[in-house]
Amino acid sequence: MEVEHNRIIQRRREEFITFKKATDKRPFQLPATEEDIYNFCLWAGRTNKQVEEHNITSKTISRYLFAIKAWHIYHNKTYPERAQTKVNLMLRSSAYVDTSLPAKTAKAAILIPHLILLAKNLDARNNLHRAVFHLSLVAFWGMARLIELTYETPSGQPNPLNSLLCSDLRFSQSKEGRTTAVLSIRGAKTASPGETQIIKVKAIGGPLCPILAIQRRMTDAGKKTHALFGYWEKGQRFNLTRSTAANLVKLTLTKCGQKGISGHSFRVGGASLRYAIGVPPKEICRLGCWTSECYKLYLRTYSSSNKDFAPKFLSKPDNL
Repeated sequence: MEVEHNRIIQRRREEFITFKKATDKRPFQLPATEEDIYNFCLWAGRTNKQVEEHNITSKTISRYLFAIKAWHIYHNKTYPERAQTKVNLMLRSSAYVDTSLPAKTAKAAILIPHLILLAKNLDARNNLHRAVFHLSLVAFWGMARLIELTYETPSGQPNPLNSLLCSDLRFSQSKEGRTTAVLSIRGAKTASPGETQIIKVKAIGGPLCPILAIQRRMTDAGKKTHALFGYWEKGQRFNLTRSTAANLVKLTLTKCGQKGISGHSFRVGGASLRYAIGVPPKEICRLGCWTSECYKLYLRTYSSSNKDFAPKFLSKPDNL
């Protein structure tokens, strides 16, 4: 759980960096100033005038600020504590607006037609796009969180304590000859402290097969100590971060007219597909590592056309 906590802090720190890049063309690095903290609250918080895509709730802003403060403490830097009184007032104002707005729309589900669009638009582009496509397949069929399959830093050797390396993978075959890949995830959100969580994906054949995607990533990596979901560019090895992968998927699908997709949509989509084709809830919970009925929060209703399409595709996955 400590590893997962550190990854969440890293992700929220990246969101703060995103704010700085969006509002200031000058290069930015932490530590943050008092003015940085104020401007982040103004940029991220909701107001009575308008609500933009990057606006988040006051509760979420508090979590991001906690992550920024944690970074300062860890790196022995001084956090601008003087900002706190004013920030508290800003958060109270933002919270008032939060209560007047409708509840946030539930995360959309990735569907098989979305994966087909990703196959057509990413698989043949370049090394980065291809790596994101392969990641998308494993996240969908494995009902995985992107943060569990991606890396804290975009380059360099990933931390083996909380990163998915090629050495964390093994294959097995059933009596019928069907291949299964087993991925060992450390620091997963739903795992107990020190426990390794398992994600399994099975061969389905065709361009959307997660086994083929993993095998291609293994071949591309070359070494077992490399990140499974990485890529080469001009002789240098890069690692996929959650933000890079999620943003590229969102941008690609938006250009294809498919809006509302986020990084969380893969786990939602994998669970919803299984539920739609009749997989028992107990099995969905086992595969998705859910220990309670919170799996229901991930289920989305399939339209009749999508419900009919999914079994047909799975019976003949080569037909894109």
